[in-house]
Amino acid sequence: MITASLTEKPDFLSLSQDSGFFPALLASHAPNPQTGRYSILAAAPNCHHVAYDHEGLAALLDAIDQTPQVHSEELPFSSGWLVYLSYECAGYFEPKLAHMPVPQDEEPLAVAMHCNGSVIWDHQENIGWVCGTDETTLAEIQHHLNQQKISVQTPHPHWQWQQESPEGFKQQVVDAKEWIVSGDIYQANLSRSWTATCDQAIDPLALFSAIENNNPAPFAALLQTAHWSLVSASPERLVQIKNGEVSTRPIAGTRPRSPDPSEDAALIKELLNTPKEQAEHMSKQETALYRWLTLQSEKNTLKVDDVDVASIQLHNLLKGSAFWPQLMGIRASLTNEES
Repeated sequence: MITASLTEKPDFLSLSQDSGFFPALLASHAPNPQTGRYSILAAAPNCHHVAYDHEGLAALLDAIDQTPQVHSEELPFSSGWLVYLSYECAGYFEPKLAHMPVPQDEEPLAVAMHCNGSVIWDHQENIGWVCGTDETTLAEIQHHLNQQKISVQTPHPHWQWQQESPEGFKQQVVDAKEWIVSGDIYQANLSRSWTATCDQAIDPLALFSAIENNNPAPFAALLQTAHWSLVSASPERLVQIKNGEVSTRPIAGTRPRSPDPSEDAALIKELLNTPKEQAEHMSKQETALYRWLTLQSEKNTLKVDDVDVASIQLHNLLKGSAFWPQLMGIRASLTNEES
């Protein structure tokens, strides 16, 4: 891998207008090593796979399957596979969810692109890099960086919104209550879907720009293919793999924080002592999740900052060793002899 340093932050949105050469942007607006830090623009794709059904998904997973590096590089990404897996992929990995329908129309079940380079910016250190698998790729990326920049126009269309019917949501509540009583689950996060239609064609890059301006997120993503695009903005990291270690920082709600340690501790204590949290805390101490976290913490197979807080808010960092094929469900879980 060949790299060159950057001292001026690139215009990622302008560069993303050439979606054939820059197919994906992972943008961050959080100069915090725990919640983002880097923006990554994937460059120079040399092959891609698109899956629309389980057979195609199996072929895609076989194509990208490889032994992960034991030690992570200094940069979060330089070249390699960029993979999108839809929620409906769960039906492939989990037999109990095999009844889930696959996406309709032109929406893919999964997408994988192999990129020979990237452009990276470190928001904490205010420094960047251009990465390429060889001198030719590096020079090609640098050539794109030096091209005239064209600003992205924010759209102002008229939207029509449709919300999922309340009857379906009410039935979900009834089902969730029955599953809780039967012991299948201990809680459920239910939501109603919204669908928006527009009176004009929307450029996915322009839509991404509008969301970025109105909702700057530590984990935002733009994926552009020839027939389909994905725009996303999330406040949480689901999974990070570094040096063979898996970490997750999901969010179960938000709460104001303070840069002052004593005030921040007081805010955490206030949160934990509210009647709602106390009631949930008592019920969660009786769950398999709480008992499992406690047991694994005692066995030192998981490093849990605080079992109580982890079981309530899941804000804490949970760490454990894992292998990528097992994590993705491509291979069977490790046996006691293998682990």
